[in-house]
Parts: sequence; structure tokens; C-alpha cells
Amino acid sequence: MSQAKDVIHSTIGELLSIQWKKESTMKINNFQYRPDFEAEVTIGNKKQRLLIEVKNSGEPMIIAQLASYAQLIWDKFPDTYLVLVAPFVSSRGRDFCKELGIGFIDLEGNAFIRFDGVLIERFGKQSDKKEKRLQRKLFTTKSTWIMRKMLAEPKRTWTTQDLADAANVSLGMVYKATEKLMAEGYMDKARGAISLQNPGELLDAWREIYHYKDQEATGYYSPIETREDLYKRLRRLSGSSYALTLGAGASLAAPFVRSTDTHLYIDTDFEELRKALDLTPVEFGGNVYIVVPSDKGVLFDTQTINMVTVVSNLQLYLDLYNYPQRGREQADFLRGEKMKI
Repeated sequence: MSQAKDVIHSTIGELLSIQWKKESTMKINNFQYRPDFEAEVTIGNKKQRLLIEVKNSGEPMIIAQLASYAQLIWDKFPDTYLVLVAPFVSSRGRDFCKELGIGFIDLEGNAFIRFDGVLIERFGKQSDKKEKRLQRKLFTTKSTWIMRKMLAEPKRTWTTQDLADAANVSLGMVYKATEKLMAEGYMDKARGAISLQNPGELLDAWREIYHYKDQEATGYYSPIETREDLYKRLRRLSGSSYALTLGAGASLAAPFVRSTDTHLYIDTDFEELRKALDLTPVEFGGNVYIVVPSDKGVLFDTQTINMVTVVSNLQLYLDLYNYPQRGREQADFLRGEKMKI
């Protein structure tokens, strides 16, 4: 609580005169509300009443809870402004606050205060690092297996057992992952029913941290001149497990941007594929690139198009989005035409 007062002084007190008040209990409809702190700031000849809520988390779920009664407070006490103070408010949480008309200040140096002609907005120097740590915790490998299954059917309602079976993870993993997703406002869990609330925003967050080039791709040269001839060779394969991605995959799933190189994931013996495509290793300048994925989720829900195997549209979108050579244009087209998220 003392830290909360200190950070409020350092954020608001530099610009506005602030006076602490004794907290009062407000009777609103059928409930009583009492803030953690109450203060008054002076702007010229005007005064603004601040109701300050101190929380141990600035997760979107906490902010949504504040918003559930904030409107009731404003309707009866229009001269008030609600401010959240937390150790850290993520970028998603900050957007929530701005959208809902709630101010926030966190201990990392982030702040947004806007009322009656006053606007204070700051961004802490360490916020990017903190944000990335939170993202890594949210998008762990097995957590993304669960996300893959849910994003493939974004309107479906799941049980914990359904998700565990579909993603091939434990019930405990489903519980941990869905709790984190719910805290970030991406999911709802009610009486055992699990459903996505903002699938498009979840995909947006994932694409920002995912990069195809984080994987190790090995380049080869193939003398096969046309992509259709290459597809004919792939159709003859019997035992190899592969899936096309990037431009080659998009040319089948949702053609939009022309590309020449071929990128494939494989998860079995490479020899049959090497012979089928007549591949020769090269140090530079290859036209076929092979990736053995460290994350088996990459090959979840592959699709067969014209008798050729392609990664799921979700995986194709992730691979394309941050890939150069017009990858984002192709990704946006794929999302609009096929994914509808």
C-alpha cells in the first residue's frame, strides 16, 4: 500500500496537487463499495475525486472485474475517476483500461490517466522485457498445443478432458494453460465449459512472438523446374511424412503471392524425400528448404490439398506473418479467406 501511494505521488503529484482523503463507503444499488484509497486532485479551479484500487495483479481479468462495477459508480458519482495500481499492467491490460475509461499506474513505470482535460501517459523502460517474459509463460510449447486445437474450432465449447485428449496433454496442463488464458481475457471457464472469448486477439498476440526463422532450415537444390512437377513427385511418396509451408503451402491453400522456393516440414526418415525430389545439399542458394520441427505441434491438423500435404492454416499463417518477401500480405489473405478469425 505504501508503494502504491509513492507511485501515485511520483506519477500524478509532479503535475497536479494531490490531497489524500479518508476512504468513504458508497452505497450503490444493492452493494457497498469502498476504495483502497481516496484522493482529490486540483486542476485549476476544479477538483477531481480519485478512487484508487490496489491489486496484486494487473491482468485483464482483474480489470474486467473492476469495470463490472465502475459504470455503476460513475452513474451515481459522476465526479469520480477509478485508478488501478498494480505491480505490472501488460499491454493488453493497458488497452483494456483505456477502452473502459479506467486509469492505471504500475510499479514498472507505466501510467495512463485521463479525465477532464488531463492526460498523463508514460511507458516504463523495462516494460518490453517484462512483456516478453509474460508472453513466454503464456505461449509455452504445450500451452500452444491447446491453443492450436481451440483456434481450429474457435466457436466450440470444450471440457477439460476433451482438450487434454485433443492436444495430447495432461489434465493438469489444460488447467494451468486455460487459467493463464482466462486471466488474460482470452477464455471463459464456466461450470466446466471452456471456450475462447477473443480468438482473433489471441492469434494476434501469438503471431507477434512467433518467427519461422527461429527454426533451423537446411537448404537443398532440386533440378525440378516447376512447382507442379515437384507436387507430382510428392504425390508418389509412400512412407515419408511431410507438410508444405510458406509460399509452397499457400499456393495450394490460398494462392495470392507468387513464390519460387519450397519449404517443407518433415518428421520421418529424410531419405525417401531426398530421392523423390533429387535433392543436393548446398551451403547457399538452395530452392528447397527442410525443417525438422522441435515442436510436434507444427504438424498438428495437416491438410491434404490436391493430394499434397500442407500444414494447417493456423501454422501456415504463423509461418507467413513475420516472413519477408511479402509473407504478411499472403498471411492476411489466408486469414481473411480461410481462417475467419
